[in-house]
Amino acid sequence: LDNLMKQAEIVYKRTNRPFPETGSRAYNQLRARATAYLVVSAMYEGHAADDDIVPSDDEIAAEVMRVKTTYGKTAAAQEKQMKATAMTDEELREQAKLKLVQKGVERKVFNDVKVTDADVQKFYDDNKDRFVVPETRVVRQILVHSAKRARELRDQARGGSDFATLARRYSDDKPSARDG
Repeated sequence: LDNLMKQAEIVYKRTNRPFPETGSRAYNQLRARATAYLVVSAMYEGHAADDDIVPSDDEIAAEVMRVKTTYGKTAAAQEKQMKATAMTDEELREQAKLKLVQKGVERKVFNDVKVTDADVQKFYDDNKDRFVVPETRVVRQILVHSAKRARELRDQARGGSDFATLARRYSDDKPSARDG
């Protein structure tokens, strides 16, 4: 967990964002996500152990090599980037193994799942309300205090003038005017 938090802190710094203060709501949410990742990982490993799903050393090595290419084209570039993100070869190997375990467990679970077209149709028929998208309409407005000005702006917008530019220039609602 500490290493995941350290890696998150590095990502925040590299993206010029302040890392949340220890104990803050944002920090606790970040820590909870890291903990959830570890718990889910442990669950996959437990299922894999129950089902004798064990990736081979060759599969793990191939996955490690595939992931390493995302860190750079050369070994030196990969090492430099991994160091900058606090990623070790051992952690990379563990992540590769976990990914392969996850794929193996999912393959085993999905292998037993058989869904027919009739099953899909029945689910749709039973849950139509979940697939309905209510009608929507995009509404844009420029707040002005004169009917004459409103008509002028409407005509300009309909005539092809850029709405955002009109809003920034004429809206009396300054906070939304900044966004056009």
